[in-house]
Formats: sequence, structure tokens, C-alpha cells
Amino acid sequence: MGDAGADSRGGRRLSLPSRLGGALATGGGTWLLRPEQKTLKAEIQRENVQLAVFNICRRLGKTFTIVLYCTEQADRERQNIRYGCAFLTDLEEFVLPAFETIISFMPPERRPKYHQGKKTWRFPNGSKIKLVGLDKNPNGLRGNAISKIVIDEAAYVQNLRRIYRNVIVPATAKQRGIKVIVISSAPEDPEHYFVELMQKAQTQANGYYAELTIDAISDLDPAEKKRLLDEVGGEQSDTAQREFYCKIIIDAALALCREFDEKRHVRPLAAPKHCYFWVSGDTGGIRDKTVCHLVTFDFERAKVQFLDERAFDAETPTSTWVRSVREMEGGTWDEEKRRVIGGRKVSRHVDAPGQTQVDLMAEHGFASALPRKDELDATVNQVRTAFQRGQVEVDPKCKLLILTLKTGTLNKQRTDLARTEALGHMDAFMSAAYGLRHANKSNPFPAYGDAQPHTHYIDDSKPPLKKSARSLKRLLKGPE
Repeated sequence: MGDAGADSRGGRRLSLPSRLGGALATGGGTWLLRPEQKTLKAEIQRENVQLAVFNICRRLGKTFTIVLYCTEQADRERQNIRYGCAFLTDLEEFVLPAFETIISFMPPERRPKYHQGKKTWRFPNGSKIKLVGLDKNPNGLRGNAISKIVIDEAAYVQNLRRIYRNVIVPATAKQRGIKVIVISSAPEDPEHYFVELMQKAQTQANGYYAELTIDAISDLDPAEKKRLLDEVGGEQSDTAQREFYCKIIIDAALALCREFDEKRHVRPLAAPKHCYFWVSGDTGGIRDKTVCHLVTFDFERAKVQFLDERAFDAETPTSTWVRSVREMEGGTWDEEKRRVIGGRKVSRHVDAPGQTQVDLMAEHGFASALPRKDELDATVNQVRTAFQRGQVEVDPKCKLLILTLKTGTLNKQRTDLARTEALGHMDAFMSAAYGLRHANKSNPFPAYGDAQPHTHYIDDSKPPLKKSARSLKRLLKGPE
């Protein structure tokens, strides 16, 4: 990678430095990339994102792409960038040569100088890119006024949780516009903190997640692709699914719902013309998440449909999530009149402590019943069976539910649901379980179709009661 020849990390054969000229600061280095790398670079450049996590397959050239991005950013304006990698040897063998190759295309007057002792590229405009081998220097990402932090091959950083919480999070304090970019192929251990960061990027407001598989590599001919997959045990092997298809391989005994298939079960939904609505929910209190779903039943197609979702972190005030759930239902709570204005007619089954149930009604006029409970295995099996039979559809708006179905697990002892920072106590899964358990599958169609008394004659007279029925009504003191 150190010369202008073929780039073994995925860049093109590099030549004609004059083509790049002075355009690097305006993104002119993109011509060095293949189409899939251009796609990745465009995703990395997304604005208004603080945490960007990328799950990228082998052989796509992710390191070359992220190095080009960092170099362009530093050349454009003064930046203070930290570039961390799992191993110091990777910095020396792959990352540093990638920088050298890209910098060789810059005009001499704009080329940065590399300071070996501090492992820092210093640009003429004052920008700095510090390279850090996290195995040798786990605190090396610290610093003041940092604009961007990159962790390359994050799935191989052994102490990623500690680095993120103790080093990266404090570095973002009072820093406007700082971006944290975490990029890697999928980890071998599904409990690696990279998986939680993937989940976090998909659930927090300023997060972004993307993945690119082997199918995106434009210059990989079918024969070579087949050879690669065969070498690791075939396309359906765990290794191929992890390394080339970006799958998080979860122990089948711990997976909450391995029957869930995003392609099969997730699609944009619109409520049927005639249907019943209900709300299911699981409250988390001060420890876990609070999640509620708006659910209906498509009677003609016999499908339970999860139309919408509201999810809140621990310690969210009850008034906040109740108001949001009412908006999901289509209505608003009028504090002065103490009643709902507009909205759908719904029933609610929300798992909450007894006192919370009382407060929901007394303080917020939010009537709900406790859901029926069952053993953990029976609850999990109910959800799994419904997805296996194709009885459930989920709208893409239900992001936390989809993520939990894809990556949620039981604890290692299989005695309880697992807890993670992003998924909570699998609260979205439990809300979905209650939604299935209390599904209203009654026929919602009116007895006379769409006919109305003011437009059609409807004979709703009842036939006279038989003698035995009249006698029974008199016995029970009912009216004739």
C-alpha cells in the first residue's frame, strides 16, 4: 500500500497524481474508490450524526475508504482527528501505508508531515490526525477539542466497552459537531460491545448504522466469490455469514426469535379499513426501557400487524410517554378537560406495577389492563411460533422491535431475558408478546357492510321470543 500500485486493502490501482491535484479538500479523492467504497464514503459523510457505526464485510476496502475520508476532512479545514485501530501492528502494516498512498497524490505544499514519535500527521493548515494502537495505548483517543474519532476494526478491540464509556463519551462533552465513527466486520463473539454500539446507533436520535456485504463488491467475479465462500465452509456457514454477510451469529439456544426474517416480516403497513386497534406495552421504570406498540388485526389476511412504536429510556417521566402514546393512538390529552381529544378507539394492555397502573388512570386518564403473564419459555415460544407461521407483520417504524427480534437474547442461564444498554430488558419483545397475547381477532366488518340507516332501509326488528325464552326472562326478571 505504500506505493502507487494496486491497493491490497481495496483501493484502485493508483496513477496519474495530477488528476487529484488540489481537489482533495473538496472531496476530489473519491475517484480513487470503487463504487461500493464511494457508497460507504457517502454514508460516512452524513451530517447531523454523532455516532456512526458501520458493519462492513471483508475485502471491501473499508480502511482505505475511511483513511481517504479523514485525509480529506483534515485538508479541508483545521481538524483534530483521532484514528484508533485494534492493534498497533495493523496501524503499521495497513493504516499508515494507506495514508502514505493518498497523501502522495496531494500537492507538495499541502502534504502533512508524519511525526513518528507521536504517531501524528500534521497538516500545514494546523490539522492533526493521531494514530492510536488501542491494544498498546487504550487511552490514546483522549484529547481536547477533538472533531472526529475513528475506531477501525472495532470488533477486535478487546476493551471497547471501557474505551467507549471512559474515553470517548467524556471526549464528546461540550463538543459541537464531533463525530464518532466505529467501523468493522462483524465480531466472532455476539456479546462483544461492537454489537451494542450497532444497536445504539440504530436506536438513538443522533445515531446512524449501515452495512455492506460481499454482494456489494463490484469487481469480485462470481468464480472468485464462490471460491471465497467455499473456503470458509459455504455461503450458509457461520463464518461466511459473519465475515461476508455482516451477520451477528447468536447461539441458537439463546436467540429470542431466530424465526424472524426481516425480508419476510417487515413491510410498510396501513391499517385495514375495518379493524380493531389495541396498545400493548412494557414499562421499564428506573432501570429498563418503556416500550408501547399500536397493534391491529387484518381479518381478511389473518395477520397481526404492529403499526407503530414508542420507546423511551429508563427514568422517562410517565407524563412524557403517556402523551407520546396518545399521539400514536391518534389523539391528544386535554389537561384542562381531563379527557382525550380525538384518536382511535383502543384497548390497552400495559405491564406496569400496581401503583403505576393506579396513577395512569388517576393522574393521566390512561386506562389500561395488566397483560396476562406466562412462563418465560411459553412467552418466547408464542412469539417464535407466530413469526414461523407468518402470522405477524411489522412496520419499519417499529425500529426497536425489529432490532430486538434480530439480535435479542436470553441470558446465558436461560432464566431471564438479557439486558443491554440499547435494548434494555428486551422490553420491545415483551410488548410484542403482550400484543400477540391480547390480539382482538373478532370480525370487524359491519353486519350490513357499509350500509347506513340514513341511506338504506335496514330491518333490525327482532323476531318474537319463543314461549320458553319468555318464561326464562320472567324468571330472571328481565323485560319482555
